[in-house]
Amino acid sequence: MAHVGYQVDAADAREKALALSRENAYGAAIFGHTVPADLRNALAVNLKAANLKVKIIMLYEGSIKNAEDADALLSLGPPDRILDTLALLLPEQRAAS
Repeated sequence: MAHVGYQVDAADAREKALALSRENAYGAAIFGHTVPADLRNALAVNLKAANLKVKIIMLYEGSIKNAEDADALLSLGPPDRILDTLALLLPEQRAAS
């Protein structure tokens, strides 16, 4: 993602993810399929509080529940699908890059 101009922050711990979601007004957030539903939903609430226009992409494997805050749901697959989805959800950022 960074190689095509998107800011990328990653968190491998619950506390770090929650802190990032409270401290930054992201344009989009991508939650991997291993992020627990309760954490995913808490992050989505924090992100939307910081920026109502934030776009949420949730990746899943098999099935997904509690994804009401998602703007897009993607099953696992090639990373280019995520970039294509970001381009659709954030057309103004694509034009700026």
